[in-house]
Amino acid sequence: MFITPTCSEFLLKLINLLDDKKFTDPYDIPVKLVKLSKNIMCTYLADIFNNCIQNGIFPDKLKLAKVIPIFKPGAKDIASNYRPISILSHFSKIFENLMHKNLVSFLDINNIIAKHQFDFRSGLPTFLALNQLHNYILRRTDSGQYTCGIFLDLKKAFDTVDHKILLDKLNHYGIRGLALDFFTSYLKNRQQFVFANGVQFDKMEITCGVPQGSTLGPVLFLLYINDLPLSSNFFCNIVADDTALLISDTDPNNLEKKTNIEINSLFNWLQKNKLALNLSKTKTILFNNHNRPVTLNINCNIAPLEQVNSTKYLGTTIDSNLTRKEQIASVEKKVAQGCHALFKLQPISDI
Repeated sequence: MFITPTCSEFLLKLINLLDDKKFTDPYDIPVKLVKLSKNIMCTYLADIFNNCIQNGIFPDKLKLAKVIPIFKPGAKDIASNYRPISILSHFSKIFENLMHKNLVSFLDINNIIAKHQFDFRSGLPTFLALNQLHNYILRRTDSGQYTCGIFLDLKKAFDTVDHKILLDKLNHYGIRGLALDFFTSYLKNRQQFVFANGVQFDKMEITCGVPQGSTLGPVLFLLYINDLPLSSNFFCNIVADDTALLISDTDPNNLEKKTNIEINSLFNWLQKNKLALNLSKTKTILFNNHNRPVTLNINCNIAPLEQVNSTKYLGTTIDSNLTRKEQIASVEKKVAQGCHALFKLQPISDI
């Protein structure tokens, strides 16, 4: 992989892309100030970034993250009821956008990302992943086959990425030399601090995972799980860490045996890559048009997987008959709630 040097004109474009609505960064620098001084800074930033590229370095000052806990429903004294939002330096975002362009270009030219991965890739929206899933199942059911679908739930997948394994995979895919030095530097010596109720807590080192809130992090995660489809004979449908596994057979007994072999093969891959499967939230669905109930006993690492008639996948409800009835009912409910709210607002508005 060759990293193209940048220029002030290109950095101007990247600065203009910064979101004006974002919080101030870990150094309390507002986006507005960066944009107001962009014409003065761009020449200096280009020199700094090009020097970093030539030496395979990502500056430590750009590795600091400010974490703000956002409350979700539930008891306020339970930590799991808060969603952490990670805020990075504006200059980190600019540099990452520059490197993101180089990395994605390299991956596209060399056709490296697995064809069954749909997220963070241009021209492959989520609905195409759902179409692929539906088409696979329909073709099998139309030919009289049973299809077992397993919908994986990974525990904090982005946060548990092992840096050594990731760097080994980058090297395998051709990201070597100064490019690999850069990503090694990018991942190490990262720190974060929590900011809550006006209090800034002590900084802590981040030893694993791809940086939350970053531009490069999602692409690095794609490379981390890029060989997942090779770990088994499942047909894989992947959108970031949302993964559906499909396998078919004309005989439900054979299908059960095949599924158990393949899910444990995939589980071994997850263990080797230090990714954890949430077994209680991983569901199986049996798709068929035989109009008779069939139960499959699927066990992953001895633990049984629950067979359900429907489950959530990519924001939609998938049911065993692909009728979309539950999904339609859910949309109808949301529309009705929205219409009711508009009706209540009518007396005080021009609606």
